[in-house]
Amino acid sequence: EEVVRGKPEEWRDKLRLSFESNRYWGLGGEARPYGIEAHRILQEIESVDDADRVLEQWEVDGLLNASAREGLEKDIRDMLARPEVAKYFDPASRSRNEASILLPNGGAQRPDRLVFHPDGGVSIVDFKTGAPSAKHRQQVDEYANLLNSAHVNVVNRALIYVGPYALDENW
Repeated sequence: EEVVRGKPEEWRDKLRLSFESNRYWGLGGEARPYGIEAHRILQEIESVDDADRVLEQWEVDGLLNASAREGLEKDIRDMLARPEVAKYFDPASRSRNEASILLPNGGAQRPDRLVFHPDGGVSIVDFKTGAPSAKHRQQVDEYANLLNSAHVNVVNRALIYVGPYALDENW
């Protein structure tokens, strides 16, 4: 049996710790639900070109293990490959994720994604998991009403369901 010895300090060059991973794990050490991880990843993707970088960074930071990444990566890639979804991640448009809409009473509402199209229109996008629901539409309608009252030209409302994929838009 051969033993390879190196300098005692070399382990520091090979070991990388993430102090952020606690945010994504429950107290008992179980992984947070798929939907929460998918939602957090989608918040960081500005355009379709960002998906690889964001998924890789999550894995490097210890926020997503390799097996979880495979499933999420496939679902997110499949979703972003659909033209009806890719338009909300178009590099030609500006977007704001989790932008606060201030309320008259001092509170705030936060849609998952606002997409500012080159023609001046704005799309509201919210990500969900589970079955489509009328409550989800009501939530996006509230965002649209708030933005319209501020003279923002809301041209599209979309609910994107992740795992399994579904799209509900323009009701």
